[in-house]
Amino acid sequence: MKWCKIVCGGDVVFIRSLKVKIPAIIIILALISILLTAFVSYDLFTKKIRQQIIDKNETISNTTSDQVSQYLSDAKGVIEYLARNINVKDMDKVKREIDKAYIGYHWIDVVFFMSPEGKIVYSKPHNDIIYERSYLDRDYYNYVMKEKSSYISKVFVGSIVKQPHIMIAVPIIDPITNEVEGIIGGGVPLRAIKKIVNKAYEIYDGDIYVIDTNTKALVSPHDNVYEKMYLKRNVNIDGKTMDLKELAQTYERGTGDYKKDFSNVYISFNKIKNYDGMIIVEKDEKSILDEINVIKSKFLSYLLIILSLILILSISLANSIVRPIKDLVNYTRKISDNIDKDVLNTKDIKLNNNSEIRELEISFRNMAIELYKKIVAFKLMHKREKNLRKYLDNILKSAGSGVIVINYHGKVAIFNKAAQNITGIKSKEIVNKSSDQLLKLLGLSEGMISLKNKKSIEGEFVINNIQNKEIPVDIVISPVLDEDKEIVSIVCILRDLTRIKLLEKELKIKDRLETMGQLSSAIIHEIGNPLAGMTNLLEVLKDNIEEENVREDIISALNDEVDVLNNMVINFLDFTRLSKTERVDANVYHIINSALSILNSQIKYKMIRIIEEISPNIPTIRIDPMGMRQVIVNILKNSIQAVGEYGIIHVKVGPTENNHVEIRIRDNGNGIKKEMIDKIFNPLFTTKEEGNGLGLYVVHNIVIENGGSITVNSEEGKYTEFVLNFKGE
Repeated sequence: MKWCKIVCGGDVVFIRSLKVKIPAIIIILALISILLTAFVSYDLFTKKIRQQIIDKNETISNTTSDQVSQYLSDAKGVIEYLARNINVKDMDKVKREIDKAYIGYHWIDVVFFMSPEGKIVYSKPHNDIIYERSYLDRDYYNYVMKEKSSYISKVFVGSIVKQPHIMIAVPIIDPITNEVEGIIGGGVPLRAIKKIVNKAYEIYDGDIYVIDTNTKALVSPHDNVYEKMYLKRNVNIDGKTMDLKELAQTYERGTGDYKKDFSNVYISFNKIKNYDGMIIVEKDEKSILDEINVIKSKFLSYLLIILSLILILSISLANSIVRPIKDLVNYTRKISDNIDKDVLNTKDIKLNNNSEIRELEISFRNMAIELYKKIVAFKLMHKREKNLRKYLDNILKSAGSGVIVINYHGKVAIFNKAAQNITGIKSKEIVNKSSDQLLKLLGLSEGMISLKNKKSIEGEFVINNIQNKEIPVDIVISPVLDEDKEIVSIVCILRDLTRIKLLEKELKIKDRLETMGQLSSAIIHEIGNPLAGMTNLLEVLKDNIEEENVREDIISALNDEVDVLNNMVINFLDFTRLSKTERVDANVYHIINSALSILNSQIKYKMIRIIEEISPNIPTIRIDPMGMRQVIVNILKNSIQAVGEYGIIHVKVGPTENNHVEIRIRDNGNGIKKEMIDKIFNPLFTTKEEGNGLGLYVVHNIVIENGGSITVNSEEGKYTEFVLNFKGE
C-alpha cells in the first residue's frame, strides 16, 4: 500500500524518472563497454608494438652484425690471398700485387708490405711518413710476429691515410724455415662499416651503434664521434642490471631495456664474430606513444558519433517502455484500493493492449487474488496460533516438572512455574539470560547445555537453589532438531528428587533393621558353637590343671575360639553402624597402599608375591576413604587365605571408558565353585570353616553406598578375581 502511494500517486515521479534513467543507464553501459574495450585494446596494442620494437631491434642487430662480420672476412681473405702469393725476394712483383689489390678491392683503403723489422717497405697509397718511423709498437705487428697468424686490430687512425680504420695483418711465412719474412697489411676504413649501418637505416628508425670491447663508439647516429664518445648503458636483462662491458663479457647476443628520461628504451645487441666489437640497436618507447596519440584522436571522434546515436535510440526506447508502465501503475493502483475487499470484483477494469504489459496486469490481478486469500488464511492461522500458545502456556504453568527452553541464540526462552519453585529463581530474572549464567546459578558445570551437542543428557545431579541449598534433581537435556538435523532449541526437564531421596533413606534404614534382626538370630545361633566348645575345654582344663602341656593346648584352643567370636562381633558392628560417612575426592593408589600395609605381616608370613599394576593417569573418585580401605582389606584377606605359600596376588588399577576407575584383585588360589559365585555376597554365607559370612557382605554394602559396583570372576582350581568399578571425577 505504501509503495503504491509513492509510485502511483500525484505526478507519477517514478515514471518520469525512468525517462531519464533508461537513456542514462544505456549511455553509461555503452560508455563503460567502449572504455573497457579501448583499455584492453590499448594494452594489447601497446604490448604488440613493444614486441614489434624488440623483434625489429633483434633482427637489425643480427643482420648488421652478420654484414660487418662478412665484410671483415672478405677483406681478410683478400689480404691472406695476397700474402700466400707474394715472394719477398721479388719486390717488383710485391708492388704490382699490392697495387692490383688496392685498385681491385674498393673496401680496402690502404695495402702495405712491412719487413720483419717493423718498417713499411711499400704502401698504396704512398706516404713519405713510412720512411720516417718504425711500427714496432703496433699491436698487429707484435701479434703476427709472435703467433705467426692473421690478426684483425682494433680501430685506430692510420699514419698513411690519416683516417680511422681496422687493420688486417697477415704474415708471409718462409715454408722452409717457418720464419716470418714480412707482413702484408690491409686497412678496412671505418666509413665502410658506417655505410653498412646507414643501409640499415633505410628500413629502421631507431639508433644503431658499433662499439669495441671498451664501449668506445666506432659508429653512431651522431657524426664524427670516433675518439670522442664512450657508450654508457645500464641494461636490464634476465632480472639483472649490467653495463655494456659486463654485457659483452657475459652474452653473445640478447635483448633488454634501460631507462632514459623516464621512458623505456629497448635494446638489442650482437657480437661481431671475427672482431672484438658489438652491434647495439635501440629504440625509445616514445615512438609507441606517438602512434597511440594518432589512434586516440580518431577514437574520440568515433566515440562522440556513437554516443549521439545511442542517446537518440535510448530516448526512443525509454518512451516505449514508460508509456505501458504508466498504464500498469494505474491498473495496480485500482487493485491496491480493493486489496482488503473481494478483488474478484475488479474484472471490469480495462486491460492494456500491449501484450507484455497485459500479461503483467493479468499476473498482478491473479497475485492480488492470491494475496487476499493468503491474508484471510493468515488471520485465521494467527488466531489459531494465539490460542495454541495460550494452551501451551497453561500446560507449562501446570506441569509438575520444571521446564526450561534454551533458544538457538543460547538464551533462556521459557522458565515455567515448576522450575521457579525448584530453583527459587524468578522467571523474569533469568529469561533472555545466557544458559551459562543459568548453569552458574545452579552450580552445574559450564558447557552442560551446548547448541553444538546433539546428544541427550540424562542423570541425577545436585543443584544449588537461590538460598544456596542443595537440591537433588533428575535432569533430562534434549536438543530439538529441524528438518536439516540442526539444533533450533534445547529443552531441559527438571524433577525434584528431595522426597524420593528421603523415602530411599527411610527404606534403607528399615531394610538394615530387618537384616540386623535376621543377623542377630543367626549370630546368636553361631555364637553357641564356640561357647559350647569353650565350656568343654574348661571342663578338660579342670581335670588336667596340673599338666602343663595339656593346659597350654587348651588355652591356645580357647584363644582361637575367642578370636572367632571377636571377628563375628566386629563384622556385625561394621554392618550395623548407620552410614554417616562423608564422601570426598580420593586417590585409589593411597587407599590400596594403606590396605597392603595393614596386611603386610600376613603377606610376609605366607611369603606371598604382590604384583601391582597401577596406571599413572587414574582419575580421583568420590568415596568414603575409610570404608573403601575396609573393602580392599577384606578382599585381600580372602585372597591371602585362598592362596598357599608363595602364592601370587595381582592388583591392577586403571581408567576405563566414560571416565570410570576399575580395580581388579586377582589371586591364584583354588577359586570358587560356579554354583556358589552368586551367593558369596549373601550374609552368613561362607566357604571357609573359620569364616562367618559377613566380610564380603560388608564389602558389597560399602561399595554400593559409595556409588560403585562389584563383580566376581572365578574358575575352580585356577583363580578368583574381584572387579570394582567407580565413576571418576
